[in-house]
Amino acid sequence: MVATINRLAPYFGGREVPVRESRKLMTLPDVPELAVAETIPGGVGTLEEHRGGWFPSRRKTMSRLFDAYERSVRWAQHADRTHNDFLDSIILAGLETDGVDMAREDRKGIARDFIDRLQLRKLVQIGKEPLADIATESEQEAHRQLQYRVAATKNRVAHWLLDRLDHLVKAEAIGQIAFLSPEVCRFYFYTFGFKQGQPRLSRSWEDGTTRYTEYEIQRTMTHDVHYHELVNVTVDGLDARVRKPRRIKEFIRTAPSWLVPHLRIVHGKEVFRHTERRVIHTNTITKTETETVAHYDPAITLGRYVLAGWEP
Repeated sequence: MVATINRLAPYFGGREVPVRESRKLMTLPDVPELAVAETIPGGVGTLEEHRGGWFPSRRKTMSRLFDAYERSVRWAQHADRTHNDFLDSIILAGLETDGVDMAREDRKGIARDFIDRLQLRKLVQIGKEPLADIATESEQEAHRQLQYRVAATKNRVAHWLLDRLDHLVKAEAIGQIAFLSPEVCRFYFYTFGFKQGQPRLSRSWEDGTTRYTEYEIQRTMTHDVHYHELVNVTVDGLDARVRKPRRIKEFIRTAPSWLVPHLRIVHGKEVFRHTERRVIHTNTITKTETETVAHYDPAITLGRYVLAGWEP
């Protein structure tokens, strides 16, 4: 599939840009991995909290330290497991099925298959490091080492998520955003559109007193890229008072709680839109729309990534 960034080259200075250089083109700073990691629950707390009063035994203090570490590891493992569901939710948010008779389970199946083909369902190996050596250290040193391990584990989980998002950019499943000024931005995102034709009589037959009729319904799936330019931009949290279609509401509802503080809705006055649609099975562009408009148009972002977008 031709890199979308090349098809949109006229809007990014007129030159073709390989996918591997798209990060340089989109100038919005990334969400630091450390910032994402810090919102993952868990932590070993302070040494004073574990000592719990006057003259505690070393055994009790060390036991409390390791209990806190194990709880933190379980939180990190839970956050890691939510990655797979979150990746599915991103693809689901891009499925435009309005007017198409498609069950939710069918839509979820499409999302799962997409992520499976990209081989993104991998978990970070968490809590596999030996701990016996730490148990022989002083309380202060054990506390320091366990704190470091918890922070490193959370950072690995955050890094893994952002790495998965880079893969989705290259796979043309999510887009990116760039701010030209605090109130002017441009971004692109993808949707998978489904169109359903009128039922067509296939055959009919009778069996005793019962008549059977079969219909064929043609369904077309397109891969669409949407390029937008906005002015008077506002960046809000997920509770922004903008119209949200059902697929976006579902995405917001299923977003991991530890990631929600980093998600934003960017909206403003849309002054330009370019849309390209192509049928999946032929991989050709079937319709191109270019228009100048002036209305409000939002997207959900995580740093420079555009996870989902919609048009009024």
